[in-house]
Amino acid sequence: MFIKMTQQTPELSFKTTGEFYIKGVSIPENVHAFYSPVTEWLKALELNPPKEIKLDLEFEYLNTASNRSMVEVIKAISRFKQKHISIAVNWLYEIEDDDAKELGEDIEYCVDLKFNFIAKDA
Repeated sequence: MFIKMTQQTPELSFKTTGEFYIKGVSIPENVHAFYSPVTEWLKALELNPPKEIKLDLEFEYLNTASNRSMVEVIKAISRFKQKHISIAVNWLYEIEDDDAKELGEDIEYCVDLKFNFIAKDA
């Protein structure tokens, strides 16, 4: 599944090999319409799951509605743990952006997965 980045939506790449990333700004007009195909795709992937999953998240900005949807997407990914699939979630943020790191910590708190917080230079 691939969704090209726009001014309001992030770039999203989910491969059946388990390499996933979401990057950019997430302020879509209709959050449900943007993210529900992602959770549906993940449900279908459960029928033929990858050996492991690596999810890289690198947001410039998420609005409140996107935060909730991101929690739902990550919860859908966390269900793969029941199939004994290892999952790595990397939250990438700019080294001086404490708000971005805190947002990742808030989302991590809501899901059943530990995040790797990776600070990067601007």
